[in-house]
Amino acid sequence: MADAHEMEVARRLAESRARSRARRRHERSLCRSACARWIVTACVLGAGSLVLSPRPAHAAWAQAAPGSWVVVEHRDHALDERGPARFTTTLVRREGGVDWFEHRDGSGALWLDTDGGAEADPAPPARADVKERLLGTDVVRLDGRNVRCRVMLFEATSRPFMSAHPAREWVTRGKRWVATDSALAGRVLRWTDLGTETRYRDGRIERAPGRWTVNVKTLHERVRVRGRSYDCWVVVRKEHTETGEFLRRTIVWRYEGTPSGWVQRFTEARDPRTGAMSRSEQKLVDFRYE
Repeated sequence: MADAHEMEVARRLAESRARSRARRRHERSLCRSACARWIVTACVLGAGSLVLSPRPAHAAWAQAAPGSWVVVEHRDHALDERGPARFTTTLVRREGGVDWFEHRDGSGALWLDTDGGAEADPAPPARADVKERLLGTDVVRLDGRNVRCRVMLFEATSRPFMSAHPAREWVTRGKRWVATDSALAGRVLRWTDLGTETRYRDGRIERAPGRWTVNVKTLHERVRVRGRSYDCWVVVRKEHTETGEFLRRTIVWRYEGTPSGWVQRFTEARDPRTGAMSRSEQKLVDFRYE
């Protein structure tokens, strides 16, 4: 009898251990399923957040669909103190990679062209062959700190459409200061125009000096326009005549989350014939992406 009793106890103990092992396997399976569901949910939500996230910082018109528009208020600071004028610019279509815009002024007049009034980094001449090489490194002082930069020399060569044109090619040169610090890597903080050479087919070469510079003044300046606040980076462009006289200075509060890439511009210009100064200001009133 004792042997039978011991055998029954051993059987029950084995069954208990088997049930315990099965329960633990089931719990681990539930845990793995829950973790898998959590991971899948997180991935789906993450994908959703990517889809619903705001447009990238470098959106501007290139990322806008036809139907997108901006409303800009323009004011000339003249002696007669004329009131501001409003203009609405709408991207209406794209043809062959070219954006076409419809402009409407306050009186309702309409016209069509390819100028969206956008602000962007200086670009080389259209259809130019561009070569660039490293000159060295430098430091740009910005927002109270030194920013390490690569100094790049670029050379853009463009040629006329017509083979009978007296000029064989035009060569434009300039320098760019490209940030290498991790937070600003790749952003250009300064441009300098080094001039243009006109090379004629008969061997003559005419040289024109550089006439403009562009500098990033600050990366953060908050501007409030029409009840909305924008964290802008400020760019100053200066132009002068071939003889070195002041011609124009433009300050742009750039914000690349708008179709045109800016929220405010101020221009001060000098008439080279009379020396008279003029000032104008443009402010973004409203915009919409489609």
